[in-house]
Formats: sequence, structure tokens, C-alpha cells
Amino acid sequence: MFSGLATRFKKKTSPFWNVALAVFVLAVFSYFAYSFYTAPEKLVSKIPLPAKDPDVQRSEFLAGLEAKYGSNTLAYYDQQYGFKMKYPIGYVATVDPILGIRLRISAFYPPFSSEIMDVRVVNANELSAQGIRASASLENVSVAEYTQKGHSIYLVSLRQPDPVEENQQVFIRQAYLQCPNYWLVFVGAFSEPLVPDLELADYLIASMEC
Repeated sequence: MFSGLATRFKKKTSPFWNVALAVFVLAVFSYFAYSFYTAPEKLVSKIPLPAKDPDVQRSEFLAGLEAKYGSNTLAYYDQQYGFKMKYPIGYVATVDPILGIRLRISAFYPPFSSEIMDVRVVNANELSAQGIRASASLENVSVAEYTQKGHSIYLVSLRQPDPVEENQQVFIRQAYLQCPNYWLVFVGAFSEPLVPDLELADYLIASMEC
């Protein structure tokens, strides 16, 4: 009886249905195989990568600046306080003890733009790390903290309206290097056309050592 039923079923089954059944089985197998082999990849992608240490990120950033600016700078050494840093060739480097400026790095770009970066020494009790960090609460101000040659350094970035050019901004970069007996303070101001030189300021700041 069963053999007869099987015979009748075979007679009613066309080659088309055999092919369709084979394609369906292959599709199901392929789906499960794909899910099996891609599941580990999906799982790994959901695991967040550990964040880089800020000091490591800064070191990598400064390595690129060293390659770009290193050969075009001169060394400055302050005999009174014992700090040293670099300044770019082609800029004017002056000292004005009366105004408390240990080093002024400047350049003039006719007709209106100028670039000034001042380095001052501030008594240790006149500044505090807490006060510098608190400035981050002000509008358009950001503060980052790193370790530089064994000392803490605080980088402050801000912008404000340009007092000369309407509808433009002045970008200011400040750095506070906490030396054993004083603060070494860097302040640079850059008009909008000179914004690319902010990275030059970052390189000079990174060269400060006390």
C-alpha cells in the first residue's frame, strides 16, 4: 500500500517542485550559516574600545607638529627663572621685564593682522589649578589638563569678538604650566585669518619646560 502511495506521489511531483524545494532548503541553510559566522563579528562590534589616555593622544598630536615646525624654531632660555622653550624663526622675540613679559613672540601681517604670544611668570600663590579649571564654566571657554615633562599643564581655549574687525572672532590660546615655585603662563591671540597658527601655538606651548 505504501509503495503504491509513494509511486503515485512521485508521478504527481514535477521536476519544477523538486528544484523549488532544493532552492528553499539551500536558502534556509545559507541564512543559518550566515547568522552563525557573522554573530561573533556583531558581538565584537558592540564592545566599546577603551578610550585613549589624554596624554597619549596629545603626544601623538605633538609628534606631527614636531615634524612640521621643529626645524624652523630657535631655543630660548630664561636665565632668571630657568625655564626654556622654542619660538619660530622669522618672528620677533623680545623681553620686557617692566611689563612682566619674559618673552614676547610677535609677527605683523600687513595691513591689519598681527600675531602676539606672551610668556609671563606668575607667583605660585596668585594662581590655582582649581581656579583655572573653574574657567571652563564660562561661555566659549574650554579647559584641558595634561602632564608635560613631569608637571601639570592646563590649556585654555576661548574666543571673543574682534575689537577691530566687525563680525569676526579672536581666538585665544592660554597655557598654565605649574612649575615648582611659579606658574609659567602663555597667552596667544589670533584673528580669524590666522587661526591655522593655533597649532603653532600648541607646539610652542609643548616646548615649555621648567
